[in-house]
Amino acid sequence: MNALFTVESPLGYMVTCSQYQWDSHILISHPNMKGSELAVRDVIENPVAVYSSGEFPSRDVYFGNSDNEHAKLRVCKVIVETNTGDSDAKIISAWMQPSISGNIGGVKYAKL
Repeated sequence: MNALFTVESPLGYMVTCSQYQWDSHILISHPNMKGSELAVRDVIENPVAVYSSGEFPSRDVYFGNSDNEHAKLRVCKVIVETNTGDSDAKIISAWMQPSISGNIGGVKYAKL
């Protein structure tokens, strides 16, 4: 796997975004993410909040401030798979949205 980046989460694990996942899923499904690699990286390193997924128990949902110029898309949401078979985690998807919402469970981390 060719890593686009790997950063440490405040939850204590290393999170990798592969070039393949970025190109074949994130940019295809969410073309407005083009050029937002640093924003996604920052959301993992410095999230506003992290929730457990309300749909997939092995995933966490990260939220951070968006660098998107569109006023309604103020939040960057990043889905991270934590059950990868090793101590690391991987980014599944990322997109911009208006608020912290959508298939989230309990709070795992909140920035004070």
